[in-house]
Amino acid sequence: LNPDGVEFDIKTGRYKYQRKNMRVNSDKSVGVDLNRNYDSWWCEAGASTYPGSDTYCGPRAFSEPESQAVKKFIEARRNLKTHISYHSYASTILYPWGGQEAEIANAKDRTAFINIAAAMGKLTGYRPEKSSDMYVATGDSCDWAYSTAGIFAFTFELEGNSFYPGGAIINRTVTSNIKAAVYLLSVTDN
Repeated sequence: LNPDGVEFDIKTGRYKYQRKNMRVNSDKSVGVDLNRNYDSWWCEAGASTYPGSDTYCGPRAFSEPESQAVKKFIEARRNLKTHISYHSYASTILYPWGGQEAEIANAKDRTAFINIAAAMGKLTGYRPEKSSDMYVATGDSCDWAYSTAGIFAFTFELEGNSFYPGGAIINRTVTSNIKAAVYLLSVTDN
C-alpha cells in the first residue's frame, strides 16, 4: 500500500528505511505513516503530529490517497469479513486493539480473535497477541476495519531480525503465511 515509499527505499540498492509515503509535508519533510492515518483514535497515542517523525499521522485521518483507497475498497464491499495487513518484523499475529490497551468489549468477538490468531500462529510459528501488548499505536488500519465494518482484521508482523531480512527466508515465510491465510479464509464465513 506504499508503492512510492517502497520505490524510493529500494531504487539506489541501499535501503533507506522509508516507512512513510512520499507526500511532501507543510514543513518540507517527506511522508505520512500510512498505518497511523486511519480514523481509529487518529493521532492519539503512538502517533506523532510532527511531520518529520516516522509515526507522523498526517494532517487529518484519511488524508492520504493510499488510506483513502483502502477505506473506499472496504466501504464498497460490505461483505468483507476478514483482513490481513502484513508488516515487518516481530514474528507476531496481532489483533485489536492496537490503539488502546482495553480488551475488545464483545466477548464472542474477543474469543474469536484470540482463537483464530492462535491457530494462525501455529501455522506460521508467530506469537499471537493483542496489538497494544506490543505497543499502543493509534490510527491503525486493523482497528479501523474492525470498529467501522466489523471485519476481523489481523496484522502479521513477519519474521526476521530486521526490516530487510534477506531472501533466505522468503520461501519459508510465504509458505507458512499462505497456510495461515487459507486457514483464515476457511473460517471467514463462520
